[in-house]
Amino acid sequence: MFGVYLLPKTICRKLESLFSSFWWNKTHTRGLSWCSWNNMSWPKDLGGLGFHKLHFFNLAMLCKQGWRIIQNPESLVARVLKARYFPYTDFFHAGKGSYPSLIWSSILASRYLLQAGMIWRVGNGSTIQAWNDPWLPIPHEHRIQTQPPPGIANIKVEELILQDPKRWNSDLLHVLFEDRDVNAIMQIPLSIRDIPDHIGWQFTETGQYSVKSGYKLALQIQSLPSPPTSSLWRDC
Repeated sequence: MFGVYLLPKTICRKLESLFSSFWWNKTHTRGLSWCSWNNMSWPKDLGGLGFHKLHFFNLAMLCKQGWRIIQNPESLVARVLKARYFPYTDFFHAGKGSYPSLIWSSILASRYLLQAGMIWRVGNGSTIQAWNDPWLPIPHEHRIQTQPPPGIANIKVEELILQDPKRWNSDLLHVLFEDRDVNAIMQIPLSIRDIPDHIGWQFTETGQYSVKSGYKLALQIQSLPSPPTSSLWRDC
């Protein structure tokens, strides 16, 4: 259920209240909550107790469905959803459409999380928009920082690559971008083969999405209190 439908926030809060009451109380008498649920919901490696904020865990689970659509576009589910909801565009630009199913609406609700954690890996550069997409190998800053000159904000990365032999057009890069962006681009290796660009997940070593990393990202990008400064295992 958590991986297919977006649950109402009120249901998530009621379930969390039951979890908290059981953790601190375990009887029918009223007990004292020594730590807030927000602090307890951070992962253990960030000082929490590893409980889940169910709304964000729900979103992280739904992200897996979006990831499958991106990574396996020829699967039956991906083809059906594309034909119904985004036949002329890609998943990241798809709208809800007319009379969307609950499943599709739920997947779209988690799409922002995928967009926050994805990064393009350069192949032939034909898919990546140089100024609009995240593709630079800089931690936490994967987008071009240089302001685009008038009229060329939508150029593709392939227009920055020379052929025979395949290499970055360093002269053009220095004209269009500041040194910070040029240095990052020049670090990206180019394949001599004409391979397509692909999307990776920047928070795992394999580049594949995981619910654990998605949940942690959801906590970090929402307006939640910072993780505990020391481990709750010692403080509570």
